[in-house]
Amino acid sequence: MYIEIGAIIAISLAATATLSDALNIPKKMRSWAAMGLIILLNLANHAFLQAEPFVWQNAFTEGLMAGLAAVGIYSTGKNTRQHFLSSLTSQILDANTTPPNTPTQGTASETTGAEPAQTTQSTSPETENYKNNPKV
Repeated sequence: MYIEIGAIIAISLAATATLSDALNIPKKMRSWAAMGLIILLNLANHAFLQAEPFVWQNAFTEGLMAGLAAVGIYSTGKNTRQHFLSSLTSQILDANTTPPNTPTQGTASETTGAEPAQTTQSTSPETENYKNNPKV
């Protein structure tokens, strides 16, 4: 019986958060903990479950390659998720703080030759705050 490397990666990534919390590993170092766990589980898999003789160099190299790939995939997914959540949040904030619609720039005199009508714009404190600091 042999556990596939994909299952080892899935088990390691699932266990990394719990293990990191138990060992007080900072969040920025969790990818290293995941890679180490993948290497350890792959070494144990080769040592105890593989029918062929145990060669630790091969098991370590395979675990290292899988660990580096998994950490890259994990980090990429995490960063992509954070990017989309932050852009979605900024879109929601922009939708809630955009100033009221302003009249179109075209005037009546350009199309009919008549005098343009005077328009007044009322500005609320929220609109002024948006103009001064658009990243609110």
